[in-house]
Amino acid sequence: MPEFVGTQGVPADIDPRVLRALQEAVDSQDVSAIQNIADEIAEAGGYDEWLEQQEDDDDSAEEEFNEESSIQQVLNEFREAGEEITKEQEETFRDIFKTIKDVVTGAIPTNKKDFEKLLTNVLNGVAGVSGECESWTERVPDGEGGTYQGWKDCVKIGTLLSIPGLDIPMPPGIVDITWKDLEDAVKETGQDIKDIISDPGGWLEDTAEKAKEKLIKARITMLLKYPFWGPLSARLVLEEAPWCQTIATDGRKFYYNSEFVLKLDDQECVFGFAHEVGHIIYEHMTRRGNRDPGLWNMAGDYIINNMLVRENVGKNNYYCSYTS
Repeated sequence: MPEFVGTQGVPADIDPRVLRALQEAVDSQDVSAIQNIADEIAEAGGYDEWLEQQEDDDDSAEEEFNEESSIQQVLNEFREAGEEITKEQEETFRDIFKTIKDVVTGAIPTNKKDFEKLLTNVLNGVAGVSGECESWTERVPDGEGGTYQGWKDCVKIGTLLSIPGLDIPMPPGIVDITWKDLEDAVKETGQDIKDIISDPGGWLEDTAEKAKEKLIKARITMLLKYPFWGPLSARLVLEEAPWCQTIATDGRKFYYNSEFVLKLDDQECVFGFAHEVGHIIYEHMTRRGNRDPGLWNMAGDYIINNMLVRENVGKNNYYCSYTS
């Protein structure tokens, strides 16, 4: 890449900080960063004004600040602007920010100005969600004798991690799930949520690969131990389907949710595979006619599961199927 400093045609009176910022942007081939610098200069009202802001930023970066004081200052500014923030809402906001900070420590600004700007963005970002969330300031039973913060049922991953100041890229498969759903999924895989957020794409790929390997193993088991079910299962094309909560079939493909598959042991996987094959054997997809889809599917599940249990095929579990 070309070097800006000392390059012919570059005005000598440009401040070294501008050149350094541009050089860093070019070195990383980040065109948007160059555009951001231009936008900052325009927003500041000119080049000289922008330089003054940079000096202020430099001073702010060197300034030691107290996080609690900054949090309180941002909350006070919201109240002074006429926003009503109750004690419970303040505690929820603090908990949300603490959760973000614990998970994405490296993305939290280390200077006072940017830190407070991030706090403001977080508060603005979750404000719209809070009004529609009945459990926003409550603690909700987790079914295991404990509780968790209710806001986690309402706030989606994409809402928090796309907040200006963080801008952590998330793949489509993650942005639309709630924070609680992600925590539960990570807990079941025995991984740390920090690792997931640091490399979400890698985590999704790894999860999908492990799930597919588990299903292939189940199919091999069926070919070896269950000569009737094995060859039929081998005809189905495996396809990961985020829309499916468990496993399903349309008669041609075996759809699966990777996270669900990884919760099953090997024999439960065999049972699930045979269950979907059962829908194909009984032609449940084509024979439904005008019958109620839900009742038709439940009746089919009952017959198939009863048959598999009687024949000792795998180990029983509960499944939903897609038979339309």
